[in-house]
Amino acid sequence: MIYKIDKFEVDTEQFRITNSGNAVSIEPKVFDLIVYLIKHRQNLISRDELFAQIWSGREVSDTTLSNHIKSARKVFGDNGELQNVIKTVRGRGYQFVAPVEEYDAVVTHDPDSKSQRTLAFSWNRVLPLIVLFPLLIYAAWLNWQDIASKSSSQKKPELVEINNQQTPNSESQKLDLLPSSNLAAYELFVAGQLQVSHLDHQSLLRSIELFDQAIELDPQFEAAYVAKANAYRLIMSYFERPVEVLPKVVSAVLDALKVNPQSAQALSSLGLAYVFAWRWQDAWKMLNAAKSIDPNIAQTELGFALYYSGIGDKEGVVRSLTLARELDPLNVEIADWGNWALMMVGEQEAAITWSKDKLRLHPKVGMIYSGASVTASLSKQHSRAISLAQNGVQLDPESPYAYLALAQAYGFANQVDKIPALLEKAEKLNSYVCPYESAVNYILLEDYERAFAHLNDAVESRSNCLVFTRNDLRLTPIRQDPRFSALLIRIGLDDASIAKYAR
Repeated sequence: MIYKIDKFEVDTEQFRITNSGNAVSIEPKVFDLIVYLIKHRQNLISRDELFAQIWSGREVSDTTLSNHIKSARKVFGDNGELQNVIKTVRGRGYQFVAPVEEYDAVVTHDPDSKSQRTLAFSWNRVLPLIVLFPLLIYAAWLNWQDIASKSSSQKKPELVEINNQQTPNSESQKLDLLPSSNLAAYELFVAGQLQVSHLDHQSLLRSIELFDQAIELDPQFEAAYVAKANAYRLIMSYFERPVEVLPKVVSAVLDALKVNPQSAQALSSLGLAYVFAWRWQDAWKMLNAAKSIDPNIAQTELGFALYYSGIGDKEGVVRSLTLARELDPLNVEIADWGNWALMMVGEQEAAITWSKDKLRLHPKVGMIYSGASVTASLSKQHSRAISLAQNGVQLDPESPYAYLALAQAYGFANQVDKIPALLEKAEKLNSYVCPYESAVNYILLEDYERAFAHLNDAVESRSNCLVFTRNDLRLTPIRQDPRFSALLIRIGLDDASIAKYAR
């Protein structure tokens, strides 16, 4: 649903507010508060109702609510004196009083839809073979033409039996084996998937260009929309400010669902994106919807693994990662995040084993080296950690995270004097610098004020690393600070919230 208030639009599908088309930065709880007040604008909403609905009944002070109301007003250029948008009725509550127009956003998922077409197989599982597939199909055509020409004196069969499978004879039937009947679109799709496998910023941006070109040739190309969503999700996870990229993920997913309302791949991509954005209940809903349609998508299991890691469920992490690895052993994203999921629930030995195995499979992906260096540091393997982090920098010299990981490796090895220069190097790169990972470095420097400033920035940015806040051993020195407890509440990882999450 989209609500229009003067020049502002509140989009509940993409979780964003725009002012004349420009995105407005807003905290998640403030967004939820605004949406709730708009949806119930015919009524006066009491403070108790807001505590129950927005904070799920957790103990929150009146000051916290007042500050959120103030922030909500500020979004629309309103304030406590004007009260043109949100009105306060003393002793009673609040009411959204500005004129609102509402209209539906694009399609939503309908699990009961009868008009559906599902992919014949999971594309993530066949990435290593996907380049060869068009050649194999073409070779099969040539072979078939050769057989047909040599059999001209005989009646040509409509179907040929091969290994108890029926192979179609017509060219149009053969094209049905591909996710697009447009071969040029399919070639662009394949090229885009190859770019994704490099897992660096420029390659991902290039992959989106290729997927867009494929979609232009075939607007019904479901797999291209899903691949575009996945590419944006990877950019959101690693390279750009997540709060600005999440709407692009959602948009690509909704485009895929227009083509096929039962697209398990699209729902899986959105579910994983919601985990990274710590929208826990939305993530659970999307991941389960995807799994109910197709239980064999590795990406879905990665989403579950990270969900379980965030809430501290070791058994869930191991169970889901085992399935993910079986379904797609060569997936680069799973290779990196699997290490983090294990590491953050204290499974250090398993994480080290996982990383060594994945580095053998992906020896040129810098991101995996950088992540593995953190595991090595937490396991007190400091020389190995520094070596791994140095490899990460060498392989991905334009990635700020690579320098932040190297700084941490030095910090855990009691070489904190090397941290400031590496922080400066990361800041100078023309790319998004993860504030969460910067905060870890300031903790190593025992500069806790700057650490919390960066963690607040991480919340504003919807940093994906906040998924691990509850169990991250690197944050141990600040756990007793009241600001840390407040942080857990803001991202939905406090005890009261976790008790309510499905497992």
